[in-house]
Amino acid sequence: ALLQAARAWRPPTRPGDWPQFAGNRARNAVAVGVPDIAGRPLWTFALPRLRCESDLLGGGRLRPADDAQGLLSYHPIIVGGAAIVRVDAREKSYVCALDLKTGKPRWQVDFPRGARAIEGAPLPPVAAAAAAPFQVSDAHTGLPRQLGVARYTLSATGPKLFARVGNPVTLPRGRRRERLGAKEQGWLVGLDLRTQGKLLDGFPIRPESPEWSFAGSPIAEAGNLYVLMRRAEQGRRQLHCACFELPTTTSFIDDSEENSRPTGRLKWRTKIVSAASPGGGDIDELSHELLTLESGALYVNTHLGAIAALSAADGRLRWLVKYPRAAFHDGDPHHNQAHFFRDLTPCLVAKDLVIAAPSDCQQIFALERGNGRLAWALPAGLGADVMHLLGVGGGSLVASGDFLYWIDVETGQLQTQFPASSASGDSSAAPSPRGLGRGTLVDGRVYWPTRESIYVFGQTPARAGNGFHPAGVREIPLAPRGATGGNLMIAEGTLLIATADRLFAFAEQGPPPNRDPPPKAAGQP
Repeated sequence: ALLQAARAWRPPTRPGDWPQFAGNRARNAVAVGVPDIAGRPLWTFALPRLRCESDLLGGGRLRPADDAQGLLSYHPIIVGGAAIVRVDAREKSYVCALDLKTGKPRWQVDFPRGARAIEGAPLPPVAAAAAAPFQVSDAHTGLPRQLGVARYTLSATGPKLFARVGNPVTLPRGRRRERLGAKEQGWLVGLDLRTQGKLLDGFPIRPESPEWSFAGSPIAEAGNLYVLMRRAEQGRRQLHCACFELPTTTSFIDDSEENSRPTGRLKWRTKIVSAASPGGGDIDELSHELLTLESGALYVNTHLGAIAALSAADGRLRWLVKYPRAAFHDGDPHHNQAHFFRDLTPCLVAKDLVIAAPSDCQQIFALERGNGRLAWALPAGLGADVMHLLGVGGGSLVASGDFLYWIDVETGQLQTQFPASSASGDSSAAPSPRGLGRGTLVDGRVYWPTRESIYVFGQTPARAGNGFHPAGVREIPLAPRGATGGNLMIAEGTLLIATADRLFAFAEQGPPPNRDPPPKAAGQP
């Protein structure tokens, strides 16, 4: 009877906002409304270009789906008609809110970052008109050698916005860790969107000691704030999942003392895994690990040899699955080790599956949500360049990196890719066109950015004989519009492109222009 009644249920409504990385807490959002990009952008906003020549992982290699001239580290969100972005510059951490339709600044808050910038409590909101354009990020300044790079995400729940600000280092090297003060670490802030970014009661939340750090942006639900935390342990790194009460306290926190450590009201904290650090504790590590939340369960891609599911109510471990870890820099030129660059691949929940793409594993795989059993896994090395799990649509998992992939979500079989397959390995030439940034799913389509264009495909690949090929819809040239590829997000009929140094906004304006040709399918001349 329940199944019969379900046929008449209305489909769940999808909000027009884009309040999280990947659109929602399950990391599988599909945007509403296909924007027609006609003409030049509505507005642009300068972003500080972030470079990283000292990253041990990069070692002079081109990061898949990233820009050699500046990292594509910015992932804005769209809430209540505002585009909100997190940046670092001028020894401060900023959160900037811009009107989605006009690009005019609504408000901006900044927080002193690092020992030289400490001047008491976080500054109050400043006049947006006084904010000069950003040019260069200083997030990596003072790091002679590190593992990983800074990334910037935000999370909003209703009128509350949450972010990690301050030092991007999540595991300081041993000698440096011993001298760290509270305000030289990263910390959490909660901002009220109704009062132009005023700090919420109970914030900031700082790590309780130099051994602890917040690993990425938190997510909130039902009066709880969830976040991943790292802890240093004699050349090893632990990963914990923590839950704080909201509000964390009932009054304003005095954070004026030099080593003040307001640590919030911790409800529970669960240790998930401990693993050896590639740098042996002698190198600063930067990471940005995000939680996935769906139906009362938290899912964690640890990037440390395990995927875990926890109860959001009490933090109890529901299941933990280990996977085969890849050797870090094994020196084999025939192994494509691009997967080590994955740093923003939280678990993706799709129906009864949890899909994972760990940085320390040569495989992308799916687990059953209820018990963690393996549902399927791609062959080792296939899709090693995948940096983004874009979502599930039309029965296909869409993933991207240098290439765009369609994977049957039920069986794990690779259906097709764009461009057509080529030789794999660190010494192989990059494909043409090459992905540049994170794409997005929207109303039956996939928007995939490259440097020169945005390619639009159907979410379901077309059948061709016994196989499949990409169902090309159109190609949107970016150069004539004065833009390049970057991280995409769509909400309220507006498309945002976050490049290495600029945020572009395009809006819906009439029928598709005839000059935009459909993309060539894989294998076409």
